Amino acid sequence: MERPMRGKVQARRINCMDTAQTRRWSFGLLALLLAVAAPAYAKDIEVVEGRRGRGKVVETNPIFLDDSPAAQELVSEAHRLRRDGRPVDAVVVYQQVVDQHARRVLRLDERRYLDAQRWVEMELLGEPQLLQVYRRVMEPMAQRQLMLAMQSPQQAEGLEKVVQNYRLCTVGFEAALRLAGLYLEQGNADDAMAVLDQLEDHPDLTDHAARWHWLAAAASLYARQNDRLETHRRALKQL
Repeated sequence: MERPMRGKVQARRINCMDTAQTRRWSFGLLALLLAVAAPAYAKDIEVVEGRRGRGKVVETNPIFLDDSPAAQELVSEAHRLRRDGRPVDAVVVYQQVVDQHARRVLRLDERRYLDAQRWVEMELLGEPQLLQVYRRVMEPMAQRQLMLAMQSPQQAEGLEKVVQNYRLCTVGFEAALRLAGLYLEQGNADDAMAVLDQLEDHPDLTDHAARWHWLAAAASLYARQNDRLETHRRALKQL
């Protein structure tokens, strides 16, 4: 059984894509719609939730979550390493937080907490030079994990792991696109959209905007979300 992606409610399986014939029809319709709309493309306590998309932080209702003293110690260690001018060691510690405590929360102050994985991502996105170091150090490991995922009979599960552990790497972006495409082949638009939404603040999005918008348009068509479909059609037309 496929595991649900982190940070989203288990998606409902839509029933409109029950057969391969219907899927082929939908992809054909989407291609026609995009060809008309975008010919240029045809020529790729209180908890704070760091919401993906534009790098904003929004406050949510007070709830109780599982915090982690061990994760907090790693955060302090990462801060010390950065102060000492050791960015490579710091990003290794950041990755430990993701690998070991992704589903825990970190204390921001006396009343506010943040998801540990999202805290790491926001720290990196807020420091371009540190993000560059992180991507350079983690890319080889992400690539190996992607290769294992593509060779696995549980391909979706493997791709989910790559996205969770290395989302900000170039390989993480590629894994997310492949995972979204796999969900679309299964007629699972909700999960596809959830994966694609995680890429809205990704550093590689500009270079691969066409692929992202095309997949997002496909997911929107499957889910019959006309407003989203029109948004991505307009974006494709402007590329």
